[in-house]
Amino acid sequence: MINLSRLPKVLLKHVTKQLQYTPPECIENEQERLQQLHELAILDTPPEKCLDDLTQLMSQFFKVPIALVSLIDEDRQWFKSRQGLDVSETPRDISFCGHAVAQNDTLVIEDTLLDDRFKGNPLVLENPNIRFYAGAVIRSTSGLPLGTCCIIDEVPRCFSENDAQQLQVFAKLVQDQLLHAQHVAGLVKHATSLAYYNELTGLPNKKLFLDRLDQMIIADAYGKGIKTCVVRLVDFIELTELKGKQWLDNLVYFVAIRLRAHLDMSVNLSYLEEGVFAIFNYEKNNKQNIPISESNALEHLIINCLSEVINLDDDEHYLNIKIGISSYPLHSLMAETLLNNALNASYGAGLLNYFHKSDHIGLSKRHTIQQEIHYGIDGNCFYMEYQPIINAQTGVVSSFEALARLKDR
Repeated sequence: MINLSRLPKVLLKHVTKQLQYTPPECIENEQERLQQLHELAILDTPPEKCLDDLTQLMSQFFKVPIALVSLIDEDRQWFKSRQGLDVSETPRDISFCGHAVAQNDTLVIEDTLLDDRFKGNPLVLENPNIRFYAGAVIRSTSGLPLGTCCIIDEVPRCFSENDAQQLQVFAKLVQDQLLHAQHVAGLVKHATSLAYYNELTGLPNKKLFLDRLDQMIIADAYGKGIKTCVVRLVDFIELTELKGKQWLDNLVYFVAIRLRAHLDMSVNLSYLEEGVFAIFNYEKNNKQNIPISESNALEHLIINCLSEVINLDDDEHYLNIKIGISSYPLHSLMAETLLNNALNASYGAGLLNYFHKSDHIGLSKRHTIQQEIHYGIDGNCFYMEYQPIINAQTGVVSSFEALARLKDR
């Protein structure tokens, strides 16, 4: 169906003569209005009891058979809530609420057969046989009209200024409910974003990275192999002290942009924390007779894109990075272990460091010792012992050495 509301006024006037009714016009900033309507994310959603209770109350309060919450879409009016009407939408071209939206004010038609705009309207001549209509506008936060709270009767009736004010109160209640629901949805969306995305870079965080890596492992039925890379900014803490947090945040942001621009969209890129990026993708070549260190197209792409100078506040900075690599299924079948392996490998001596299972024993011992030291410091569990040093020739104590010992847990 052609939307007559969008016809030029001259042509619309000609068409109106043929139709015997006047289609509603579009407002001047119609596209902005439609955008704000769609941002509500409410069109074609199921009925809601709070709104149905309001339309039922409207019907009882004004003693009318039909009460609606109507939203004016591009080519239709859609009813979020309805009492006394079976259909969920009607064309915008024949809508009464479209006229209320066009004038952005309460519209009252006490007798449709006495109004040239409506006496030939199909909704007047046929079901629901509208003879009386009143609609108060529902607006967006910026004041643009989105739809109406309206009441309809099959017989003409008078409608006072006080009645119009009461209808406007109902419209305000519906408007507040719709905008509150939008606000809550926005908060939920923001909370979800914070749960799965890093706020600084906009990249997935560790949780989402591991979820996606888990999914790829499950989907890897043909054993293509998955490469997990960790890119670590080596001097992250030193730069924080030297340049300040804001400068470092800008650096991390530019690194994120550069990586995302250079890596294929099929490559999963995340920012974990404190200058650590994580990347995974299918292996390009997974033949067992080719060492992992030779299948390094992804690593070299990362190196090439991060080797270029970064300009921040007229300051040229060259990144000092290390890359750790771990592969599925060679090094682990678990997503978190693959990530930890790659992270541990990034502390190796070279620019590119490939995880080897033989390294795991040394890493585990180092981790255990580090944990014991933290336990001793935090719990004040170190104690001093003095050990005498005896001259082997004379048998005389020549000195003492102090030993810091850790109490057993």
